[in-house]
Amino acid sequence: MDVSVIISAGRQNIGRLIESLEKQVFSGSFEIILVTHLDKALFSRYKNITLYTAERNNASLKRNLGVKFSSGRVIAFIDDDAYAPKDWLQKGYEFLLKNDSAPGVGGVNLIAEGSNFRERLTDSVLNFPFFGSGNTSYSNSASACQKAHSGQIHFVNCFILRDVFLSVGGINEAIGYGGEDTEFVYLVKHKLNQDIYFCQNLSVFHSRRPFGLGYLRQRFLFRFKNGQLSLAYPGIYLREPAFLGLLSVSFLIPFLVAVKPVYLLYLYLCFLMAVFSFGLLRRKELFYILPFALTLHLGTYILGFLSGLAWGIVNLRNTLRLRRL
Repeated sequence: MDVSVIISAGRQNIGRLIESLEKQVFSGSFEIILVTHLDKALFSRYKNITLYTAERNNASLKRNLGVKFSSGRVIAFIDDDAYAPKDWLQKGYEFLLKNDSAPGVGGVNLIAEGSNFRERLTDSVLNFPFFGSGNTSYSNSASACQKAHSGQIHFVNCFILRDVFLSVGGINEAIGYGGEDTEFVYLVKHKLNQDIYFCQNLSVFHSRRPFGLGYLRQRFLFRFKNGQLSLAYPGIYLREPAFLGLLSVSFLIPFLVAVKPVYLLYLYLCFLMAVFSFGLLRRKELFYILPFALTLHLGTYILGFLSGLAWGIVNLRNTLRLRRL
């Protein structure tokens, strides 16, 4: 088998994903493996997939099990709430064939068609320059393929050589969900001295979490994991400008609150003016709400990171157990 497509499933309605995989225009052979903690009977209507059951709801565990039961030379990961263009498999597989030194390649995940207002708001927040996600994983561009930066590769859209996956010991199940993909890329670099690539033209479509408490809870969890991982692997983020910016702001805001709160007010007014101006130019339908959504987004990022850092320091022994180097 050339490619094994691995799906970690926690949702029942995956019809759009399976349909997109069945329509792939691919010159090789591929299989679809779905691993879920739910009742397998819920997926019985999908005929072209192989089903396995995981003991618990852990995305890393499911993906590792999927690889264990697969036979492809290349492993392709995609999420259960995403779907792929018809050339997705061909592009990912072809890149690895043409680039012998590449252990893997990832790409962007674009907002799904038919998304509602709150989902489009989330997409605008993630794509906002500097204050958003901090990387280019959520938008398309004409940029060439390049070595991936920390946090740029997501398992919603990722191709890995099977031998490479096994050489680093798979995905870290102790991390679970949030940061596990970043740690995997870091391990490939530092254990195998190889760089996974990122291609802007390798894309899937991914449902955005509607902006609100659910989205903010997810982002808090991700930044909490960042705080932990920055202690477990000090080198994992320290060369990334976006992370250094987040780190600086995380400590600057409490300092200003304690020393000169009025400066924080001035800083926030400048932030509001910049976001309003950008919104009027690029996101007209959202310009009036975008500044406040970004405020909540950034506040959640900072609170999550500092909480993860504090938890990691207090529980340093457990934090260091995350390390696999």
